[in-house]
Amino acid sequence: ESGRLGAWEWSLLTNRFSFSPMLEQLHGIATGSFAGTFEAFQSDIHPEDRDRVLLAIRQSVQEHLEHHLEYRIVRPDGQVRWLETRGQLVVDAAGLPLRLVGVCHDVTERRQAEESARLLAIEEGARKAAEEAKEREARLAALRLEVSTALGQAGDMRQMLGSCCEALVRHLDVALARLWTLNPETQVLELQASVGAETHLDGEHARVPVGKYRIGLIAQDGRPHLTNDLANDCQLGDPAWAAANRLTAFAGYPLLVDGRCIGVVALFAQHEQSESTLSAVSLVADAIAQGIVRKQTE
Repeated sequence: ESGRLGAWEWSLLTNRFSFSPMLEQLHGIATGSFAGTFEAFQSDIHPEDRDRVLLAIRQSVQEHLEHHLEYRIVRPDGQVRWLETRGQLVVDAAGLPLRLVGVCHDVTERRQAEESARLLAIEEGARKAAEEAKEREARLAALRLEVSTALGQAGDMRQMLGSCCEALVRHLDVALARLWTLNPETQVLELQASVGAETHLDGEHARVPVGKYRIGLIAQDGRPHLTNDLANDCQLGDPAWAAANRLTAFAGYPLLVDGRCIGVVALFAQHEQSESTLSAVSLVADAIAQGIVRKQTE
């Protein structure tokens, strides 16, 4: 009684169900008024929980399992309360079930607190997601503006594309952005800009034939590529270089004009990237591609 624990017992031989006075109190009925049948016990269980409770009882009896679950009851005044029950199966010398006995207590306040915490977490998650979405939109708007400004400025090809790569590094939180343009006569991608962890324009990847390495494959297939496992990307070309710069993720995007690849932009990061990175690049890829064509025409 001090712990407000109600005791119960169900006889499998007589089908009698007994409640202690405390359990009757928890069910909201007068002391001594419980009908004492299994059907009377079922009648108080919330309709949405009844099948689950009956299944648990059946499993406890058939499989000799410990009986433990939480469920709702509906009191005579219509109030819904949560109960937690624990029971033990009693068997005879031959192992045949005799009765199921246990205790029960009210956990409504705890369940309400858990539900409030869950709803609060959902609200907080929604608020945080909205803030992140707003921040992401602002970041992408700034990226589009900077790329557009870079494409409209005077200067040679490398200056223009270098400014575009600076914008990509700044707004997409990556360690390195590189951009190659395709020489249609030689079918070789030529490195025009490198901003971030590496700024040199020479080396093994300064000229990449179409179809070679990951960059060349993107140009050949005309499809973007994303990986968060650079160390095991067999088409990377230089795993040691990636490891030295602690680069773990790669996002490459083809620059297309009328379905024809004219270049490739690649991003390298030190932390995992998602498809949203490719989506962000897609917002400026067409403008960069058109800027390249315009600059080549000039």
